[in-house]
This record gives sequence, structure tokens and C-alpha cells, in this order.
Amino acid sequence: VLDAYRRAAALRAARDPEGAAREYERALAHDPENVRIHLDLAEALREAGRPREALARLREAVRADPDRLEARAALAEALLRRGREEEAIRELTRGIRAAGVYPWPAAALRRLAGLHRRRGEEEIARALERLAECGGGNLRAPR
Repeated sequence: VLDAYRRAAALRAARDPEGAAREYERALAHDPENVRIHLDLAEALREAGRPREALARLREAVRADPDRLEARAALAEALLRRGREEEAIRELTRGIRAAGVYPWPAAALRRLAGLHRRRGEEEIARALERLAECGGGNLRAPR
């Protein structure tokens, strides 16, 4: 797994996303639940001009670990690139909730605030931005 992953990373660095995707696929064959490999494969597929396949891999990453904010945030960004704003908001919100104990990642909260602002939901956007600016606490995420 590690050898295929390293080869994939080297191929991406050399700007060969197709070759990288093939190596990430090899790595996944040995470790199909590895979220990091799914995320990197999705990025390589996107770079290779294969956005539908990238989106499918991001969904697999979320399926493998539904509580991982990084996977849901990446899925949300891919959905936004395809104009699916409502789904993106839903995925990002689920990711923030899954983060569990405050502090939630400020970048995700700010991104969600921006999405709500684009929809004209200024009050929600301001509340999310205020939450992102809070510097601590031990609040539980609303479920």
C-alpha cells in the first residue's frame, strides 16, 4: 500500500494525474477503507479532467468515515463545482456536526457562512461567522 501511495504522490507531483490515479487505485485495492487514499485519488481524478469519477470517490471517502470533516468538506467543494449548492451545504453542515466537540474548524464554518450568504440568508451567515470567531469553549455540536 505504502509503495503504491508513494508512487502516486510522486506522479501527482510530476503532473501526471492519470498515472497517479492508477497508483491510488492499486493502493485502494489493498486498503479500500482508507479515506486519505480516496481523497487523494479524487483530487488526481479531478486534475485529470474526470470530475464525475472524482465525485464518486469523494462519496466513497464519506461512506468510509462519515464523521470525517475533511471528506465531507471535499465532497461539498466538488458539489459546488458542479452547481449543486444545496447538497454542498448539507454535506458541509453534516461534517461540522460530525466534528463533535467545539471548536469546530473555523474554515468550514466560514465556508458554510459564505454559502448561506450567497443564498441571501444573512442572519445564518453572520451567526456562523461569529461561531467561527469564538476562540474556545466546550460546546457540543447540535445534532
